[in-house]
Amino acid sequence: MSQRAVSLLVIILGLVFCFKTAKADVLASLETKGLSFISPDYENTKSSTFGFFGAVMKSDDSVSDSFKLNLKAMYAMGAPVLSYLNLSELYFNYQIDSTSEIQIGRKINVWSRVDELWNLGFFQPQFRWNSLHPESQGLTGFFWNKKKNNFDFLLFASPVFIPDQGPGYVLINGQFESNNPWFLSPPQNILFQNQILPIDYKIETPNISDVIFQPHFGLQMKYGDQSKGVFASLSSMYKPSHQMALGYKGVLVTDHVSITILPKTYYENLIAADIGYASEVSVVDISVLHSRPKSPDFDVNYNKPVLFESTSLSPHISLKANSSLSFEAKALITFGEDIIEIGPDSNPSRQTLTTKYIYRNAYELSGMYQSVFKNKFKMSNQIIWR
Repeated sequence: MSQRAVSLLVIILGLVFCFKTAKADVLASLETKGLSFISPDYENTKSSTFGFFGAVMKSDDSVSDSFKLNLKAMYAMGAPVLSYLNLSELYFNYQIDSTSEIQIGRKINVWSRVDELWNLGFFQPQFRWNSLHPESQGLTGFFWNKKKNNFDFLLFASPVFIPDQGPGYVLINGQFESNNPWFLSPPQNILFQNQILPIDYKIETPNISDVIFQPHFGLQMKYGDQSKGVFASLSSMYKPSHQMALGYKGVLVTDHVSITILPKTYYENLIAADIGYASEVSVVDISVLHSRPKSPDFDVNYNKPVLFESTSLSPHISLKANSSLSFEAKALITFGEDIIEIGPDSNPSRQTLTTKYIYRNAYELSGMYQSVFKNKFKMSNQIIWR
């Protein structure tokens, strides 16, 4: 067993011991699965079929415990670079009185419906191991929640920042190894001084303390119940972006170009508003999110990204035909300029290294059928067109 597999096992066993000691109600299960890629786009990888084993640990949401956990750890046999540990929630809960409570740790909250419906990753970090199916992870810090009548107030503050968790990669002799189908490798060649030359990459890793210890804070006010009647929310946050800005510089070395990539974090102001109506058979809502980022500073020798304000709008409707069949429709519309790069070697026709949106405009229709067989077996079938 590799060192990575041993580390995952130690973490899982440690968390099991902590939560059992605290008498928290945690559901734990072992899991094995296979993953196969049939697209010809993955023919350049060493393998297109992978096997995984691991564990899932999740608190029972229906039980009010002092501790909450949501963790999934998987080890990829024969391809350790695909292994992952997704700790989306881990927090301590303290009830002050009947109307207020404090949470300390890593906790998921719906700050913006457009952000969550499309997994944009503005308010909360994303688990992007599978780029086609990102998942939200919680912010890490202090949460104070107060409920009064039909209003719900939330204050958040933290000295600790955790960026998105993407797919693993291996950099060997200046080249990104293509043994992870989920990792999107940067270009292997570049037009440099009117010549097409191969690229050797070097990543200049920033100090961990410079990335992790960045204060940020936010607040949210909600009205109503999202399961019945009129509901609305207003959220605001000042925080580092969970997507890193990438600056780079190239140096000609005989018959190739050596490119140094420098990741940096940058702050952004976020404002989001949601409004909708829910009944027993339908939910209709519209959500808007505005982002105002601050472009990071790089040395004059680096090509750097320029970030612009953007606004995302998402109308959404869901219908429940009966207890088994439901339908959903939603759209994403983004206003504002896309990221550009400037610098000594920048090229407007070349794809930027820094990205923010997985997609800026999209539409989705989906249908789901669920049934229970003999009160024991649950079957779910879902069709999605995007």
